[in-house]
Amino acid sequence: MTQSNRQKMTIRPITKRNQLFLTMFGSILLIMSLLIATFFWRDYKMQMMLIILASMVVLLSGVAKLIQPDVSFILTADRLRFFHKWGQWYTPWQNIIRIDQVQSEIHGQRAQLPYLGIKIKSLAAVAKNISPRLANKLLHEQKELLTLAVKTEQLSLEQSLLHFEPIVIEGETFKGPVAAWVHRCQILNQGFGFHLYLPEDAFDRDLDASLTLLKSYLESKPIS
Repeated sequence: MTQSNRQKMTIRPITKRNQLFLTMFGSILLIMSLLIATFFWRDYKMQMMLIILASMVVLLSGVAKLIQPDVSFILTADRLRFFHKWGQWYTPWQNIIRIDQVQSEIHGQRAQLPYLGIKIKSLAAVAKNISPRLANKLLHEQKELLTLAVKTEQLSLEQSLLHFEPIVIEGETFKGPVAAWVHRCQILNQGFGFHLYLPEDAFDRDLDASLTLLKSYLESKPIS
């Protein structure tokens, strides 16, 4: 991909697949279960409870998919924009140093984790456009990565602790959840070598293909 033919590209998360089917199937199954239960509840109470619970699980799975954003990434010639149910962040390609698969040493073997990692030049540039709500959500979603880093001794237990006190980076002061997220990004960079983490289920293709796509945009970024 060259600078002259780069186009805007929208990526939809794989988690959105089957959203309508699951929602409709769960709804129909729940309605039918409740109707049947009115006739057979006394004789088959346990069985009916299990069927109703299963129907609710299917329905809630479909609803959970429906409320997820339809778009997870928008790639343009000048920036990468990430969308989440609780907000979004973006960064220019020129702010990105490296994109690669996240790896860790597990049981003596190098294993690939279900994330693509992004190492950036200016963390403040990203932190300025992330909301406290999204920052707080990402802190919870990254617990798995943090726990793994501690277990594999890539980070210490002390490093994994949350810090909500104000933090100053690159002359910018951040507070609250955003400050905690900035600190977490710095710590995860020490553990895995990346500041930002893009989950596999946010893409519409496997990680290898997703990495190739993002690298093609990165390599054709405008020359500053």
